[in-house]
Amino acid sequence: MNNKIIINLYLFFGVFVMLISQTLDYKIDLTNNNRFTLTPSTVSLVKKIKQEIRIDVFLSGDLPSSYRKLSIETDELLNSFKSINNNFKVNFINPFNDDLSIEDLISQMASYGMKPEYIVDTKNQSIEKKIIFPWAILNDGNQSVLISLIEASLGDSDEQKIINGIEQLEYKIINGIQRLTNNSKTKLAFITSHGTSSRLKISDWLKSLQMYYEVSVFDFKKYKHNPKETLDNLITYPLLIISNPKEIFTSEEKFILDQYQINGGNILWLIDRIKINIDSLFKNNGIAVAEKNDIGLDDYFFNYGLRINTELVKDMYCAPLVIANGKGNQTQYVPFPWVYYPMSKPKNTIINRTNIGSLWFRFVSPIDTLTSTMNHNYLAASSNYIQLQAIPSVVDLSSAINSLKPDKFNLKSKPFAVLSEGVYQSLFKNRISPIKDIIKKNDGISKLILISDGQFGENQTENDNPLELGYDKWTNNFYSNKKFLMNSVHYLIDQNFITKVRSKKIKINLFNQIKVNNRSYYGYVLILITPLLALITLNYIVAKRQKRY
Repeated sequence: MNNKIIINLYLFFGVFVMLISQTLDYKIDLTNNNRFTLTPSTVSLVKKIKQEIRIDVFLSGDLPSSYRKLSIETDELLNSFKSINNNFKVNFINPFNDDLSIEDLISQMASYGMKPEYIVDTKNQSIEKKIIFPWAILNDGNQSVLISLIEASLGDSDEQKIINGIEQLEYKIINGIQRLTNNSKTKLAFITSHGTSSRLKISDWLKSLQMYYEVSVFDFKKYKHNPKETLDNLITYPLLIISNPKEIFTSEEKFILDQYQINGGNILWLIDRIKINIDSLFKNNGIAVAEKNDIGLDDYFFNYGLRINTELVKDMYCAPLVIANGKGNQTQYVPFPWVYYPMSKPKNTIINRTNIGSLWFRFVSPIDTLTSTMNHNYLAASSNYIQLQAIPSVVDLSSAINSLKPDKFNLKSKPFAVLSEGVYQSLFKNRISPIKDIIKKNDGISKLILISDGQFGENQTENDNPLELGYDKWTNNFYSNKKFLMNSVHYLIDQNFITKVRSKKIKINLFNQIKVNNRSYYGYVLILITPLLALITLNYIVAKRQKRY
């Protein structure tokens, strides 16, 4: 067989493979972290969609290179959805095609909740300012869900926001689909008695939970004269959230909570072990007294193998506090590191595996874990450079201005949030029941998350309007408290398929910009010339071989 026939066969085979590949919708994911493979949870949910879902993506037109990458990744993901279920209709929209001024466009998009991103694009040795709307809208004909396609954590650069967005893309879309199609919502309840967080202070958290769950409020005191009815009502909720209680729980109330958990209920506790008058701190010459906040739950948590120590953690890795400096028109608001506001990166656990930014704690106490029938997992902890302040004692605002002495912060990490799960033994197992009307059970499977900061789930307010949970209006910093709490609720209520999708870890390899900038002229020449030399060499070898045969 001569060379001409072999070459023709190769050409025919190549054209044949190319034509066949155009008709087949099949991909092979060769990445080491299955970057282009949908999770089983995603595939299962996409297959179940019965109604048509329209997805409008506002990433089209003349985009900066990083946003073009985000647009391509979004298109690839949505095409994967369409290949599984043709009920998905995808449309990429350039919002600047309409005959609107920039101001009118921004105003119109903002009315739908789509805030713009302002990008400085360096291109052809010129600087150009661009406005991007990295948003998508999911619509099933009855309702819509708005999705941000970028993801920002404290301190992230513009490039890192895009990378985070790509990593979270599957989660964000599947989360939107789940919200759009979730017709039967699981119930959960916030306890409103015992001086817990006011509705205004947990407003943003409530709003986020209502996207997934039927959220109710429950007053322990309402059924004080009929405790059995209290327990019967509680058992209808798979999860109770108790945020920042300030009043003592009686023995009868602890018994009801005990039996609630033994009957399969789960609880998310957010508790301040130390009480500090914040108003006094900022008004009374910057001094406040830190005292023990006794709500009568020491034995309850001890039975779980948990103990919140009566101490304050002072952490070198901390969030800033803004302090006014000067008087009158000369007043300046200066941020200082405030060791009483520890920042923590969540632990890599089944609840928060990846993609969660720093958490913001305020006047937090360390948690000890003790031997018990429960399994304990630390969810968040301090850094390895802390002090512990005994209580009662004084908190002095002026200490924020003083320089920190690292040698004084010599204690190792202490946990701030702990998950306990397993077979729970009743606190009243070998004791007389304080409520005779309730038939006592001695053990049952239960889950509990304890966070030793009562303010952790509370949002700030401005003009009596709630701000987003995790946002600090004084420093303009944004923390990941809400993501952490939402993942915790999903896990406690057994809807952790959402966290499985969110925990998918993909690795995006980037050029080392420093090496690229430092590359010499000869390096670029070598990169361009090497392929050309290889082609010339290959052509010479083939020509010489043809002459020989």
